[in-house]
Amino acid sequence: MDVGDLPLRIVENTGAKLEQFFDIILDYKWTHPDEFFDTIIYKHCAQGDYHNLPEPFSLKSDLPVPILMQIVIVPTTPVENADPQAKYVNIVKHIYLHKNKLPISMCVEWSGV
Repeated sequence: MDVGDLPLRIVENTGAKLEQFFDIILDYKWTHPDEFFDTIIYKHCAQGDYHNLPEPFSLKSDLPVPILMQIVIVPTTPVENADPQAKYVNIVKHIYLHKNKLPISMCVEWSGV
């Protein structure tokens, strides 16, 4: 599976509101130890403590509504001119706003798109 296989669309800042959205980081150089997912990512996500996740997993800022966030880390092949010894991943963050809706502009600003 590749990130491009997901049925996603790019949103335009039209004034509409979203109940869920994705933030995708492509070709992230993975420098974390093997236990990082279990000891850091899982620990914070299980507690809903998203603002204390390290970058690039953290929230850019707290949203004014409760959220759930799922993080998927998918291995990928290195991009051209990348360090051939390094591991690269695509990071997919799915943010669900608990049946609340926020303006697209706020979601885009939060995700850093």
